Amino acid sequence: MKINTQCCLQMVVLPLCLLGALEPNYTLPQIVHTTPTQERQRARQRGCRLMELKGMPDGDEALVSTNWNCPTSIVVNAIRYDVVTNWWRGALEFDIMTTNSQPEKIAGGEIDYLENGMEARVAAFADISCTSMPMDIYAHGVLVQPIDPETNMLFLTHIASYPQSWKRLVYKNICIRYSTASATTNSVATNALAFTTALINEGLPEEDRISLMSMP
Repeated sequence: MKINTQCCLQMVVLPLCLLGALEPNYTLPQIVHTTPTQERQRARQRGCRLMELKGMPDGDEALVSTNWNCPTSIVVNAIRYDVVTNWWRGALEFDIMTTNSQPEKIAGGEIDYLENGMEARVAAFADISCTSMPMDIYAHGVLVQPIDPETNMLFLTHIASYPQSWKRLVYKNICIRYSTASATTNSVATNALAFTTALINEGLPEEDRISLMSMP
């Protein structure tokens, strides 16, 4: 019995062609790259939304610090610590060091100088608002502690934060980001509010320092 080779080939090729015709034509979505300006604008929008959800008013555009200089040392709970600084990409990086014979870094962060008090407040909220969660849900986990309305001073953290998570302190047009260098929960450096406030106060003339009486 002779086999018609051409007929068999047609029988094989035809189903394959039909399968190819039935395959869906997938089109990959276009990749859109956002510019740094667009990223900053989105961050600002997030920050303003978080401020609104937390019931915080805009900062004062007239507030600009003219007499603050980052101190070279601070005192917290009667213990002195050295402050080592370095300028990097427009921000002042700092390390909090013990004064032992072998100094140890216990915390660090960076200090940003913004245009005015309003921009500093927005920057702090924008920084802490980086999340993929819906903002109205995320806002429940953010803790805002107003300290001194006259100088725009407030403290931002998460309610369920851990020692190395970033905390933020705003004073006039200055925004401090702070984190401990150790995950040890009983380290004195975990009192971020005390350390960041000391950074501000000890860089100011004595008459301009913020009273800590109302602080925890």
